[in-house]
Parts: sequence; structure tokens; C-alpha cells
Amino acid sequence: MPSRALPALSVRASAALALAASLLSTACSEAPSKPSPANAQAGASAPAAPTALPAGAVVTAAAASFPEAAALADVRASAKVGDRVIFRGVVGGREEPFVKERAIVLVADPRLKACNARGDDHCRTPWDFCCEDPDELRMKTATIQVVDASGRPLRVGLDGAPGLSPLAQVVVEGTVAERDDAGTFVVNATRITIRGG
Repeated sequence: MPSRALPALSVRASAALALAASLLSTACSEAPSKPSPANAQAGASAPAAPTALPAGAVVTAAAASFPEAAALADVRASAKVGDRVIFRGVVGGREEPFVKERAIVLVADPRLKACNARGDDHCRTPWDFCCEDPDELRMKTATIQVVDASGRPLRVGLDGAPGLSPLAQVVVEGTVAERDDAGTFVVNATRITIRGG
């Protein structure tokens, strides 16, 4: 498949991506993306020491008690910077939805169809939704981050949280930190609830 543009990320998320050990790429393309000099320079302001996630920032709820919430795309259609939001989504939207050693994860609208839900698809990373239209995908994803008091993502990976894995169903609660018409939608999360079995 041809490569596609990845969903837009905030300056902070882009800086964290530049610090990640491996460059991100789409599952359907072997060509890696290259960090921009601006992103590499922005990484210099990242916190120096690892930190732990605040208690209750990532929790699991049984299916019966999983919170009700509107879908991500419905919420982001009208949400403004500073708004408190709560929405449903699934972990995914790119081949590597987690940022290494940063409390950042990409979440997609739960109504998008993962590649493994398509009968003839053999995508090795179905959570990247590479079978969806890239422009539609960009407008139906959100960068979720858990931040410190200064608004920078904590220096701890979310991929180590039990149950938080690609295609996991989540409900995110937090505040819109950034958004634009190009597809950027960043939420500083106060709670990420994972749907358990």
C-alpha cells in the first residue's frame, strides 16, 4: 500500500517522538519517517528524570461498569482548547501508538474499522488503521498525554500500564490542550479507563 501521512501531533508530542529509540512509520510502508531539526531541538527541554504515573491516572473497569461516553470524533468536532472532555476510543492510529518513555498514546475513534476486521487484509499492525482514508483518520484521532505541573508529558511510558495495548478500548477524561484544523487534537488526561474482560 502507499504510505500515508501520520496524524498531526503537538510540539510536545513531536519532541517526545524525536527522542524515541526507533522512528515511527506506517505498517503498510517500510520507509521510516525522519524527525525535523525543530523536533530534535525541542526534545532538549524534556524532563531529565523518569517519573511515575499519578495514582488513578490509568485504571481498568469491568465491561459491566465501563463508563458511558460519546465517541472521540463526536467530542472533538466541537471541543475547544481548555474544555473538559470525556470520550471513548481505541488505542491506535499509527504503527506505534505509544511514545517510548513518555506518557503519550494515540487514540482513534472506536467506529473506525481496524485492518484485522477486514476479511482479506493481512496487515501485521491492524491498529494503525492504514486501510482507512488518511485524511479521515487524521480527524478521528487524538494525542493523549499525562503531564506534569508545567504541562510537559511525564517521562514514563504508558505502554507498560496493564491492559493498555493496541486496540484496547478506553475512555479518556481530561482537558483539551491543543487543537487545529489540520488534525491536531491533544488532551491532557486526568484518567484513562481501560475496558477489562
